[in-house]
Amino acid sequence: MDVLQSMFPDVSETILREVFQSVDGDLSRAADWILAGRHLENSPSQNSSSNIKSENSTNVLKPAVISVGSKSILARGLKAILLDGDFADVSLVCKDGEVLAHACILCARSEYLAALLSSIEAQSGQMRRLELLDFEASVIQLVLEYLYFDKVNIPQHLQWKLNSVASELGISRLRRMSEGSLPEESTYMEDLFKLRQNPGDYFSDGFLVIEGSKLPIHKVVIAAACDYFKALWTVNMAEQKMDAIPVEDISKETFNLFLDVIYRDGHTKSESITPENAVDMFLLANRMIVPSLQIFCEDIINNNIEEENACEILEIAWSLSSTLRHNTLQFIFSHWEKIQLTDGFKQLPPAMAVELKQRYDQESENTLLNLLRAVSDHEVSDIRGSIRMEVFEFLKDQLDEMNVGDEEGVADTPFGDVEWRMSNLRVSTGDPDEQDNFVPFLKPEDIDVIFDHKQLTIAVTNLRVEMKEIKWWYKRLSFPRVEDDGEASAAVSGVSIKLCFNIVSQLLGIPLLEVDHFNVNVGQFDLRLRNSKVDFLYNIFAKVFKDKIRSSVQRDLEQLFQDSLLHLTKNINELSRNLAEGSNFRRY
Repeated sequence: MDVLQSMFPDVSETILREVFQSVDGDLSRAADWILAGRHLENSPSQNSSSNIKSENSTNVLKPAVISVGSKSILARGLKAILLDGDFADVSLVCKDGEVLAHACILCARSEYLAALLSSIEAQSGQMRRLELLDFEASVIQLVLEYLYFDKVNIPQHLQWKLNSVASELGISRLRRMSEGSLPEESTYMEDLFKLRQNPGDYFSDGFLVIEGSKLPIHKVVIAAACDYFKALWTVNMAEQKMDAIPVEDISKETFNLFLDVIYRDGHTKSESITPENAVDMFLLANRMIVPSLQIFCEDIINNNIEEENACEILEIAWSLSSTLRHNTLQFIFSHWEKIQLTDGFKQLPPAMAVELKQRYDQESENTLLNLLRAVSDHEVSDIRGSIRMEVFEFLKDQLDEMNVGDEEGVADTPFGDVEWRMSNLRVSTGDPDEQDNFVPFLKPEDIDVIFDHKQLTIAVTNLRVEMKEIKWWYKRLSFPRVEDDGEASAAVSGVSIKLCFNIVSQLLGIPLLEVDHFNVNVGQFDLRLRNSKVDFLYNIFAKVFKDKIRSSVQRDLEQLFQDSLLHLTKNINELSRNLAEGSNFRRY
């Protein structure tokens, strides 16, 4: 420990002790660990409460701020801009090359660099040139990484060079990071917000015109947060030449709040975005393509839906947010009688009001009323039996209409490429008995109906389908040419189908049935070719045809349920309602 303390006097004794213990007292490994800066990521002390004070710490009471998202809204954009050199207005001249940067970021993050840059007169149409001839470009790149993102990955071989640069440029927090010391509290958010508070002092390079007023901005910051403006300034030649860009259809107050969030890197005063202005901020965030701010505002709106504002919110959310639209519709349907009387409903576009009424009527009609009500009037087994028969009739009708289309292709066989085709792939779900009556393979007892809390599951097992008059043909493409054709029959047994429905949140006290998911699995498959004239190719093409028919049946069964499950849901809902009302079921 004494040796470590003499080697790293600026690292706290607590951290040195934790590092020393974590490497089992190996002095060499402990030194390598600290030099690589790994103790900054792994030391528990870094993330716990500490009595260590920063070099410039003061007891300043800061206004409470909250984050609008879990990640920086500037970091990704700044990284791309720094890499591409967009909007650069400073060239840092190093001993082995030049590095492009942005004066506003440098000045906001380093008082020393601000003093240097303020003394350099910019020539018309040219960048400022700041000479840092004592330093290598690779080290200056690390400095920029810290200034722009507030974090840096320090290669071990550049650690002390970076320490020297940080010391000379007066960036104390970076210097402590390069030494492996615990850095003082970050001032990243406060530094960037200085650009917003005093844009003229920090090389503002453009204006946004809102309601006739010019708001000075820094293109690098705005473009880093807003893909909308980045595209405007980097793609559109006309806007690139404009010092002032007009922004229409937004209030100055709302846009100023938006800029506050941007310049605070996705933070805002806790009381700034309220239920009263959240809708305007939501629309602006969507327009400017700032997803984290849009989601933040959406949450505020979701928590403040009321009868008087529900229709206004629905109109806004209709094409912008599926989550907000869904939640608003649920609220409207559950307060329908009062919603119809509000000014918001009366002011809806006529087409939307009509569609909303139709949706409400449909939701009200297609309810699974008896799942919670009719149990008192009917035995559960009666309900299961009724649903089982409905599913049985549905499957029989649907499978009888199933017709797998013709299939063709080219197979790669040990005998070369062979062209093939199958046709007349008609599905049969039963056989005639001795009296020529149709006897289906599927039986009602093969269908299980399960009620489990808020889910209805219908499981079909041992389903069997056949194809009896398949036509097949193949031809070998290369010499010697071989061609054959004939008929075939196929049987697919052990097909299992699982249909899952959710009983979702109540509408006017009545539960709804909605499709959750379904699974189709094809079981055992048998295929027999008839009239084959080329015996040595029989097994090869039996397998080709078998694999293709199996995948086709699987595909078409899945498509069948994809297309018809809503109809089945409607039938079950209608069946359940009639059971509850004690009337006979009327098929649609």
